[in-house]
Amino acid sequence: MGEDDSIHIEFEESMFGRSQSLRLIREDIVPFMEIREIGARQILVYMGHLYKYLKEEDRTDCISFVDPGHLPTCPLDSNGSHLSQHISNQLEAVCRDSVCLIPYNTGYHWILTIVNVAENMIYLLDSTKNRCRDDAWKMIVMNGVKLYNASRGIPKWPGFKQLTGNLKQSGGVECGYYVMRYMKEIVECEVLRVETMFAGCVKNKAYSQEQFDEVRSEWSEFIYSHNSMNELLYERLNLFEMNFYIDPDCQNEFDTEWGSEFYLQEVREENFLRIVSELRAFDNLLELYADQL
Repeated sequence: MGEDDSIHIEFEESMFGRSQSLRLIREDIVPFMEIREIGARQILVYMGHLYKYLKEEDRTDCISFVDPGHLPTCPLDSNGSHLSQHISNQLEAVCRDSVCLIPYNTGYHWILTIVNVAENMIYLLDSTKNRCRDDAWKMIVMNGVKLYNASRGIPKWPGFKQLTGNLKQSGGVECGYYVMRYMKEIVECEVLRVETMFAGCVKNKAYSQEQFDEVRSEWSEFIYSHNSMNELLYERLNLFEMNFYIDPDCQNEFDTEWGSEFYLQEVREENFLRIVSELRAFDNLLELYADQL
């Protein structure tokens, strides 16, 4: 993937109640592959995967999202009223009494805010230990939900609670990945009780590499499944050479020629995704794949 190449992703209008798209460039993909610090664009891609999952499960009325790219860090000298209004507008556009997931960057750290409209409650998940709560962001979200309640004739302030039963990061750059993992667990939970899911207090337990890789694999799968990505892939698959070892037990899973090297002769979408999971060499595969693009 060259410096000037990009991957265009168009999100469904129903996801945010408006059209939304982005172009991923190499600088978006490489940090994600290397588990370096990430931003709103990478998180937005994963939210696209989660929305696709909800559509397949016919559960889009249960969980909605706010685009983190439209929630810039609020300056210290601002009351954040424009952000509160945006949250209110977004709830009105897509929420339908659902649980709404709002990733937010405080300026140096990603946190996840969960609005349970039916219960008029706001929950906060923070992946760091012993960090002070962001009171400015708390008031922004509470004002946004209050505006939304007022638009429905409900003159009530929402409740607020920071949950402590979520796993905590051990390093300094994983916060964005933790937010994505929190969202995955919430979205995939059929009986959605957020406060119960993250009850108690967890201090010294982190997500495993395998749990991170599940998120990263789904992230790449969403990009691959997008039409523009497929077109690029099919154009170049005949030139796609892979030089690392596959367990011979997996040989029947793939259309390959064996030797010291093997070449991919035919790859359908299901075979490509199977390769990602079977090889357990996610980084090498995606790096090679990105280079071929």
